[in-house]
Amino acid sequence: MKESLKKQEVENPENVPAKSSKIHSCFREFQFNNKNNSFGQSYNLYYLTNNSKYKNINFENNNKLKIVTLGKMLESLISEMESIFRRQF
Repeated sequence: MKESLKKQEVENPENVPAKSSKIHSCFREFQFNNKNNSFGQSYNLYYLTNNSKYKNINFENNNKLKIVTLGKMLESLISEMESIFRRQF
């Protein structure tokens, strides 16, 4: 079974580049749970940038939000720990 799975490959129909695809924004999503409460929070990473032809008037405010600060702290921690948890082949 393992060898047959290795040999299988998903191919593009007619072996041509895809003509179009839908673009999805990147999001961060958090779920917080404790004994009596559960809630979620998510945000679009695009809203944290100013990389558009139109100025993001909420750029500074969005980047100061506590949930965004938490996300950045977790990204940093994951980057630091990534090599420790990387599989050895």
